[in-house]
Amino acid sequence: MAFFDDLVNEIAATRQPSGEVWFRGQADASWALVPRLLRSGISREQEKNMLTRFRYRAMGMLEYPPADNDPARWLFLMQHHGLPTRLLDWSESALAAVFFAVADKPDTDGCLYILVPMALNEQKVKQRVLLAPTSSPCSEIMWASFKGSKMPPKIVAISTYASNDRLARQRGTFTVHGITDDLCNIVASNVLRSIVIPSTLKRGLLEALAHLGITRTSLFHDLDALAWEMREQYDIS
Repeated sequence: MAFFDDLVNEIAATRQPSGEVWFRGQADASWALVPRLLRSGISREQEKNMLTRFRYRAMGMLEYPPADNDPARWLFLMQHHGLPTRLLDWSESALAAVFFAVADKPDTDGCLYILVPMALNEQKVKQRVLLAPTSSPCSEIMWASFKGSKMPPKIVAISTYASNDRLARQRGTFTVHGITDDLCNIVASNVLRSIVIPSTLKRGLLEALAHLGITRTSLFHDLDALAWEMREQYDIS
């Protein structure tokens, strides 16, 4: 399909000499680029209590829980299991991101975002690198999330650990957000671009992705995803 070819060409044109470009697909183009936790409206005190309670209760359910002094691994784990955090998911795979833009809300325009993470960090902290979770201000944002302490007013791109199979399959990465601002409104055009995907093209793009091996099962690789695919295949809502 012509739009798919145009999309591939658009993505190719954004490639950086360093190779570091991240992608995020959203099924609704009107959604802000803000982590779910920060869209929820909960207070800082509620945030602290929620994360702390999850951590204490999860320890008894995990054979090898993250260390108490490793907030990044705890937040990666929470994000993986669906608990809202200050992390926003991105992917190094453009095709994986396009899947998330077209797989749901078939009557709504989707959006593919293209981020140059090192350019984001250069704009926000004057360092054109991917920041380690243990570096400043990443570590301070994460600890503040757990402690309810003063939050650094930054949004930065962090290097991630492939801490679970899903993160590895989706080539997942994260930005970590110390403020509630929509990323679209606070960065330059050389940092972030967007491509609206018309709702009328979603089904065709989903089929094209399937031919390329990008499906819900390939990205999630669990029985829930397999059952979802079977329902879609046999048109069972």
